[in-house]
Amino acid sequence: MSTDRLFQRSFGAIGELAGFTREVFRHEQIDQRILATVDLAIEELFTNMVKYANGTEAAVRVSLEAIPGGVEVTLTDYGVDRFDPTRAPEVDIRAPLESRIPGGLGLHLIRKMVDSIEYGYEDRSRQGRITFRKTIAERRAKKRTGNEVLAIDHGEGGVVVVVGRMDAAQCPMAQAFLDTVQGVVMLDCSRLEYISSAGLGVLLKTQKRLMGGGGRLRLTGVNAHLRDIFQYSGFDQIFDIDAVR
Repeated sequence: MSTDRLFQRSFGAIGELAGFTREVFRHEQIDQRILATVDLAIEELFTNMVKYANGTEAAVRVSLEAIPGGVEVTLTDYGVDRFDPTRAPEVDIRAPLESRIPGGLGLHLIRKMVDSIEYGYEDRSRQGRITFRKTIAERRAKKRTGNEVLAIDHGEGGVVVVVGRMDAAQCPMAQAFLDTVQGVVMLDCSRLEYISSAGLGVLLKTQKRLMGGGGRLRLTGVNAHLRDIFQYSGFDQIFDIDAVR
């Protein structure tokens, strides 16, 4: 199979990206324990290309190559101005809730969670290229179920249960649901396989609104991968988080 594919410059392509990485990981026998982190890095870089590249509708090329212990990923953007994500400003993860905004969290998380990231740009062709590497750390992560979409609803005892992927494509639906909850809300994340910075933005907005009315959002069943994301983003300081036992 091809480990190199073009994707339309659209948030609607995020599901296709996740399917592509899963296929390559399976075919190339890349360790599944790093799949969620690779998905996160690809989505954050891809969504930045969709948001900020002006004057082009060219598709984005994504290439994956198996390396010892992991994978090297390259995203190539065509007909764009220079934008180096490795030089994005640092995020103050100690800032209080009222001054927190989700902007910049995606690139911050990438720098924390991948082994290396490099940016290159060709002036003549106006072509940008981002390459990152991720290899396995010797810690077992929760096995992914392969959910590609998000489901969110009330469960037993009023607990809100979230299942699948909270990526940029799914976040409007998650936000619409969470905009209806009130008071102290328990969010069961035991079947949440993936969250991006867009998903973090949904949780942040919900927490601000609930705390403004004397409530709060409490997260339960958080697996090791998600716990890393919450810690690297400083969200462990503004949410009550119960991890998987």
